[in-house]
Amino acid sequence: MNVLIFVISLLMMLALLTYGRLDMYRNFSITQLEFERYMVEDQRKAINKGAEQWYQWTTVSTKNGKNASRAPSDSTPKLNITTLLDADKRNQDPALAAIQKELLKRLIYHIYGDQGAFKKAVDKNPQIIDDLLQAIELAGDQLAKEDKVFKSTDILEKLDLHNPSLQEFYYRLLKGYRLPDKQRDANNGKDPPTSSEEMFLNINEDQADGSYEEYIPQHKKISLLNYVTLNPKKIKLRLYLAPKPLLFAIFGDSQTVDEVQQTRLNLYHQMMSQEDAKTLTEEFKQKFKSRTKDVPEKMLDFTVTSSDPRYYEAR
Repeated sequence: MNVLIFVISLLMMLALLTYGRLDMYRNFSITQLEFERYMVEDQRKAINKGAEQWYQWTTVSTKNGKNASRAPSDSTPKLNITTLLDADKRNQDPALAAIQKELLKRLIYHIYGDQGAFKKAVDKNPQIIDDLLQAIELAGDQLAKEDKVFKSTDILEKLDLHNPSLQEFYYRLLKGYRLPDKQRDANNGKDPPTSSEEMFLNINEDQADGSYEEYIPQHKKISLLNYVTLNPKKIKLRLYLAPKPLLFAIFGDSQTVDEVQQTRLNLYHQMMSQEDAKTLTEEFKQKFKSRTKDVPEKMLDFTVTSSDPRYYEAR
């Protein structure tokens, strides 16, 4: 009898322990499922928040339609050098051709002035830039006689200058140089968009259209090709997005260039705060239109849009 009571008690204890473990397992499973569901929802919220933040980075809200501003179709943050390659265009507007040529000359100095190989070449031949531009003109004229169409900067890589030393120098300008790792990290350290930005990495400024035509990634390799265009429809210089070396070529002094960059950033933040684009554009124009170095106002575009100018500076 005592044995029976002992066995029954033991079975009851085992049953209680089993029930307890089952209850713990059930609670754990429920908690795990709820946690997984919460994490999925939280992840979706994070993705949605990231998308919303990216939208705010790149687009001004359209609730107030008068504030919106589209990128002008005839301007570019690059230097148009079509007249350098096309004799007909040079003859049509000699003044424009001369200004573009001088800007290109200054631009080359500002891009490569600190590079050892460039310094050696200039020390050896102080007129090497003038010689190079003249050789490019002759090569472009030859291609024009062959009915070549100049629309893409790819044609620049195919020019035959018929001068080995100039050809080597020209090749180095096109090949460019890589930014030091520390400087590349600094360029990418200004809270840029991450995954969404990758969407724009392969967009070519000469081919893109609509609101995405401006999106050019920061360059890890600096080349003359980053700063010039042959798009015949884009003649004006877009100061709101122009990279720093081109600003130096346009204004000629570092103080003004720094002021332009700071003003652009302030205007961008005002755009994001729903300020009127036309008013901001006029403010930008009045502040800098008379401070350029021999560049007429008709060659400049001051349009302010919702694009963040920091992401277009190829340092």
